[in-house]
Amino acid sequence: GIFKNYNVNNFDTAAHVSSYICMLFVDKASNIWAGLHQKGFIKLEPATGKVEHYNIISDTNTFYSNELKAIYNSVYAMSEGSDHIYWLATHDGLYKFNSVSKEINPVRAKPLQRDQVRDDLFSVMLPDENGFWLGSWAGGLSYYNIRTNQWNIYKFDLRKTGVATTNIVSDIKYKSKNELWITSNDKGFGIFNTITHDFHFFGGDNTKTNNIPGTLCYHLMEDSQGNIWLSFPIGLLKVRQNESKFNYTGVPVTRTDNGEFWAINCMLEDKAGRWLDRKSTRL
Repeated sequence: GIFKNYNVNNFDTAAHVSSYICMLFVDKASNIWAGLHQKGFIKLEPATGKVEHYNIISDTNTFYSNELKAIYNSVYAMSEGSDHIYWLATHDGLYKFNSVSKEINPVRAKPLQRDQVRDDLFSVMLPDENGFWLGSWAGGLSYYNIRTNQWNIYKFDLRKTGVATTNIVSDIKYKSKNELWITSNDKGFGIFNTITHDFHFFGGDNTKTNNIPGTLCYHLMEDSQGNIWLSFPIGLLKVRQNESKFNYTGVPVTRTDNGEFWAINCMLEDKAGRWLDRKSTRL
């Protein structure tokens, strides 16, 4: 029950302005990385309290105005790679950071263009063995393959791909090997199939009682019992995933005089725990 406070605004930089924390990440060496809203990110060594500060966009960048440099200077998610490499999800796309050389470089699907709705306003990332799933504002889901440097983008509302208030993915978690749980600001709670690339969203039917809201879902979490917790503007919602109570097992039959019209009408278990049935080929 003991807390220790770290003043993250005491880093050595000219911008001594208070900023709230928008990301926390603990690496393999137990260092703490924190994203500061519009102030880049820091590395904190808990044992010593030492803080190192980094900006996403360099001062020499001429593409953005000073105002946009500040707006895009936030890290919302982080993942640790190999050889001192860290990956950063920002509203200015995906960045690759080398903690030894201190180099920070963007990894983009296409060159930046002015006055266009972007697909890389990333706010959440989920790593797998080959790369990252990234959720963005107006860009849907993106996947970056580290091995091939290939990008793929998937949107659930194809009629409004150029509208900044649609295709907003706010959170991603694994459901199974080939499925992702996702939350969206404009569709609510759903599933994305990573093989077929199909989206399915639940809820939005106001005729049903206790229905899942169909819009503006912020985040999701699966607890140790398999329950899904969803955060909405109206509060917290719990979705119980009930397993099937009965499992059907078909019995292979090599010969029957009644075609498909046959049935098992008697069962017993022997001392070895084997099941014997009157109509099966084991009798």
